[in-house]
Amino acid sequence: MFAAAPNGDYKFVKASGSITLAGETLTLDEAMVEQFASLQNGKITIRNNKLQLNRDAASRIISQLGEELGMKFNVRITGPTYVQLRKSGTDWVGATSTPVTVKASTTYEGQKVSGVIKTHFKVRIEGKKLKLTIPITGSALGYNLKGTLKVVCTR
Repeated sequence: MFAAAPNGDYKFVKASGSITLAGETLTLDEAMVEQFASLQNGKITIRNNKLQLNRDAASRIISQLGEELGMKFNVRITGPTYVQLRKSGTDWVGATSTPVTVKASTTYEGQKVSGVIKTHFKVRIEGKKLKLTIPITGSALGYNLKGTLKVVCTR
């Protein structure tokens, strides 16, 4: 049995993720993972064999963090806007060849503060199950940042 074209809506089932910065690991709640994972209204939509990336989510998360800290960040996002899927056996797979890069900077008490987050998106659709894995690397406040997010959706 061969998988049909991957186009359609995939409803959110579960998500998990964590980020380690300066030796401290922070487990992310599902809502934060959903924002990073391009979920919109609890689903991921595949059209023309492409998963559209919600790059603005990272900008919103950084802006929210800045508001909580009383700072306003300048945010710049570069990189791909979608993941192209291709047939691999009975599955559909795809990955970004270059990362989505988010650069943020601000001035706090006369000091320039900046950080960069790089995310790759890896997608695998097996039958009706979509698995999205998002490795994260970067740096902030002079520390290295590393993490992984995982999302599962079903058609």
